[in-house]
Amino acid sequence: MRDTTLNRRAFLSVLFGLASMRGALGQTRSVTVARVGVLSGLSRVNSSAYLRLPDALRELGWIEGKNVVLEWRFADGEPMRLPSLARELVQSTPAVIVAGTNFEAEAVLAITRKIPLVLWTALDPVGSGLADSLSHPGGSVTGLLWADPGLAAKMLDVFHEAVPSMRRVAVLYDARFPGIEAYLDADRTTAKSLDIELITFPVGRVEDLDGVLARMREIGVDGIKIVPAGAVSARLDRVLEYSSSRRLPTIYTAQYPIERGGFLAYSPNQFEVLGRVASLVDKLLKGESPANMPFEYPTRFELTVNVRTAQTLGIPVPQSILLRADRVIR
Repeated sequence: MRDTTLNRRAFLSVLFGLASMRGALGQTRSVTVARVGVLSGLSRVNSSAYLRLPDALRELGWIEGKNVVLEWRFADGEPMRLPSLARELVQSTPAVIVAGTNFEAEAVLAITRKIPLVLWTALDPVGSGLADSLSHPGGSVTGLLWADPGLAAKMLDVFHEAVPSMRRVAVLYDARFPGIEAYLDADRTTAKSLDIELITFPVGRVEDLDGVLARMREIGVDGIKIVPAGAVSARLDRVLEYSSSRRLPTIYTAQYPIERGGFLAYSPNQFEVLGRVASLVDKLLKGESPANMPFEYPTRFELTVNVRTAQTLGIPVPQSILLRADRVIR
């Protein structure tokens, strides 16, 4: 009788152990894998900062292929492709989408407002209708702002210091650039203090760029400040070709054109932006609502100078610029 009882207990113990193991294995198999979409109007070649997002997420415990999967979509500088790419991303049911700028965000919002969006570079999100306010967005969009207009206008100070002979500067930008008037007003104020004539050249559509460059050539300028977004970024190679052929110095609001032959860039520190974008994604994946997540300004800006381009243009780069530069391409 005692042996039977003992055998029964041993049998039940084995069953309990097997059940526990099965439960543990089941829990391991059921680990949730988060899906994060990334939508950029640029090409993969021009998206080096975006491509470091997996590394930044890994620092926060999100390991690609283990508990997170990233879906990438690049428009390759063709804005008309954004709606179809956004539709593909939405159909992949991501928990969060990282969008390059307002242009990419608008393509997603035209399809759904249920998926949280993190903007890499938000341009006047309140004025463009993406948020109720910077501190309380109130919808599905949050992210990093590019810069306040006053700080953006300091680009002209840097540009003038690098090329003090400039007297007429063009500003080339996408005509749909949200809140652009505030930035242009700040530029005009700075230009006046530097005794520089500022001439604005908006680009309405991608196919309008050649005509805009032709007008710029007729008027004549000594340098170009370029905001590479939307229609301008779509034909960045044409802009670089034009400035090179006309031997015109350029300054950009992003770093990647400098790697392609631009002269100067004054832009937010991409490592800081990368880390903060990853932090916002982390919070959203953990259940926070974008409606309650304030937009953030970057706090660190950096100067990039391409010395090879300067030599090609015949511009002697002042030592003061080289000493201030965070990155020098030789």
